[in-house]
Amino acid sequence: MSRKLHRSITSETHTSAVLETAASGGSKFGRPVALSTVRVANEDIDQLLATRIRNNPKVEVIESWNVDSSSTGPRSRYGKTLSALLSELPRHTRGEAIWDSGPLTPSGNGSEIKSLIDTIDATVRREKLDEVAQASRPQTDLASPDEYLARKNRNRGLRM
Repeated sequence: MSRKLHRSITSETHTSAVLETAASGGSKFGRPVALSTVRVANEDIDQLLATRIRNNPKVEVIESWNVDSSSTGPRSRYGKTLSALLSELPRHTRGEAIWDSGPLTPSGNGSEIKSLIDTIDATVRREKLDEVAQASRPQTDLASPDEYLARKNRNRGLRM
């Protein structure tokens, strides 16, 4: 089964992606595919490599369209549907985006999905390390710039 990743956006907890999967039958002519917008938790990102995307309890299918991929130009139904899904993807992201792949040129062998999984794992680990580093940083007793200027001005007045 071929699965192509067209774009993904990762927030702190979830990843939203536009996927193309091979659809079975349904069309007298052409090559039917399903263009889908999906959302998955970052812990379950490896589910994008699973056999099923639809009816998978760990993957939320936001939107899915069956289209013919024999014509993939920008004016075809495939091209118009893909551009609409790509433009709507940022609205489906929960929270602030910490990584955006941008539009991809998929190869069809799943390598971009595997690299997405590796990148998201690294990004999530980096975010967790940043949180631990901030929590372990000792609190200093340094004055803020405003407090510093106030103390400096007070000392000038005492010297006269």
